[in-house]
Amino acid sequence: MPGYTARMGHWAESLVNEVTARLPAGVDRSRVLAALRDGGTRIETLTGQSFGPPVRNTVSITTFGLPIVELPGLLIGSEDSPGGLWPIPNPVERDRATVVQVAQVTPLRGPVMPVAAALREAGNLVHAAARDGFLSREYVLSWLGHSFRGEDRTAFLRGLTDPCNHVHVPVAAAAGGGWWFQLTRRLIWITQATEEQRLVEPLFPDGDGALRALTAVEPFLIAGRVTSHPADWVMAVRIWPSLERPVAMTTQWRFVAGAVRQHGIPVLPLDPDSTSEEIQCQLLLLAYWHQYIGAYEPEIADAIAAAYPAAVGRIARATGVPGTRAAAAMLFEGLLRPGFDPAMGAAVARRYVSRKATIAILNHRKTSGGGVRPWEELGVSERRYYKLLARIAPKTGARYEVDEGVRQQIRDYLIHRDQETDTHAAAMEVLQQRGFSYAAARKWLQRHDPGQALTAQPRPRRPPPRPEPRP
Repeated sequence: MPGYTARMGHWAESLVNEVTARLPAGVDRSRVLAALRDGGTRIETLTGQSFGPPVRNTVSITTFGLPIVELPGLLIGSEDSPGGLWPIPNPVERDRATVVQVAQVTPLRGPVMPVAAALREAGNLVHAAARDGFLSREYVLSWLGHSFRGEDRTAFLRGLTDPCNHVHVPVAAAAGGGWWFQLTRRLIWITQATEEQRLVEPLFPDGDGALRALTAVEPFLIAGRVTSHPADWVMAVRIWPSLERPVAMTTQWRFVAGAVRQHGIPVLPLDPDSTSEEIQCQLLLLAYWHQYIGAYEPEIADAIAAAYPAAVGRIARATGVPGTRAAAAMLFEGLLRPGFDPAMGAAVARRYVSRKATIAILNHRKTSGGGVRPWEELGVSERRYYKLLARIAPKTGARYEVDEGVRQQIRDYLIHRDQETDTHAAAMEVLQQRGFSYAAARKWLQRHDPGQALTAQPRPRRPPPRPEPRP
């Protein structure tokens, strides 16, 4: 049973004093702790990691022949690194590993696929597994039924009650071009002492109390380059069923996106309508956002064009750029800022891409209109220009009808407004010279014509009230 050092335990308690010190006196400490624990749980669910202090753990790993397996929170280089296992450093944080190699994979002959091409192949594997039902609860139950007989199955399930026993069910595997791809699901019993940062699915939701505690963790994809031993590059991805919307953080997402990007395990949301091209594109976008690959991968533009042909085609027609790759590159510039909340799901991602395509077209029109932009010609900001159009210009459908007459009305309005501003400023100065305070002068101008400022007189100050004589 190899031991390893991982970051375990909840970390909210260490923040209570700091947060309480910034709040008004008398704040209930228990409520602060509850809020911190709730926020910490959400962050850990989105990252798939625990940020508690390092704790020594001893585990038994069962992979049923798979050469690579997840081992969350492993610190590389610690004195308690596991024996007989080869941690594969995270490409972004080299001192941490999410997966370890437990057996050597014989490299296949032939050219080695680039990282981006390999991730697209991994997307094909995920799509095939989802299409054939291998990512479902029913597959795990079928696997349990075919892999064990009655007494052996009972002994196997009883062994899952030990939290140090890590059992990974093989779902699918493939190899090619110097890469190894696999899909797994870990089995665990949920108890009051269980601290699990991943999504879990009950295998027997309608069973009795004991069976309902048996769960399968979210499907886990591993893509590793096995041209050496151990693998020198690996990406692990968690697969979420998007229709369940497990962690809705639509309003708080931008506050935690940075932490998820830097420390989180990528999350791939799927739904029954997800195509192979969409999954390939999402994997590449996740790899880019989590800094596994750079922005100059030509596969990214090709994957975007294949996954969202309608949005890319709309950009190409509206902008006249040469080819779909250039149009996809324009769409890519606006994606993932600060990143898409994976808890919102694949269907929302499609609408997100469509909206970003519209924004890319509008930005192109702004920058390539030729000559001076209309708001620059009038000397106002773009926002104020459209506010003035809403007040002055007629509208047909979704567009304003702007001609020279409308532009002249805007010029006349701006000139009149500037004159009023100058008159108001001059009146304010005169009133303050005549003894008005700033606040009193503003209030006087709200009730009088500015031309009367030359003869205005401030009200005499009221004498302070006399104290009443004591009886």
